[in-house]
Amino acid sequence: MWNHFAASSSDIAEVAPPVDRLRDSVSLMQYVRPKQSAPGSKPRDHVYAELFAPNFVPDASGAPPPGYEAALHHRAVRNGTHKLIEKRWWDPKQGTCGSVQELYRLAYAPGQDPAFGPDPLEEVDLNLDPASWDQATKDSYKELNGLLRIQYPALPVPGCPGG
Repeated sequence: MWNHFAASSSDIAEVAPPVDRLRDSVSLMQYVRPKQSAPGSKPRDHVYAELFAPNFVPDASGAPPPGYEAALHHRAVRNGTHKLIEKRWWDPKQGTCGSVQELYRLAYAPGQDPAFGPDPLEEVDLNLDPASWDQATKDSYKELNGLLRIQYPALPVPGCPGG
């Protein structure tokens, strides 16, 4: 999030962002207020965030050190209309992995302000009733789940598949 501060604050102030080739700074205003984003800004087709513990110092390729295991690894990825959240954690009391996916429809169409979308507070988990999904939801789930599997691989969590 801090990486996007320079571009976002520049958009708010309506000035050109500083040139910094070492940071991947993209204004987040294009996602929350598309009409107010800087001219020529190119929105990303998805946004990714993750939370994991414990922290680690990555190797040169960005991978965790050998033998690293996360106590928890939560990931979220969203496109223009949907958000997929995957939570994975080690439950020491049960001695098992806990895992859940949640899917939310934030907008009816790309570019719609999520504050005025169908589920602005992410209260209706569509994964509770996949039989109710329309084609747009099926397509978004396939896209977002694919991004989590291929582009943003899971960290190893004891007992959990996929890491």
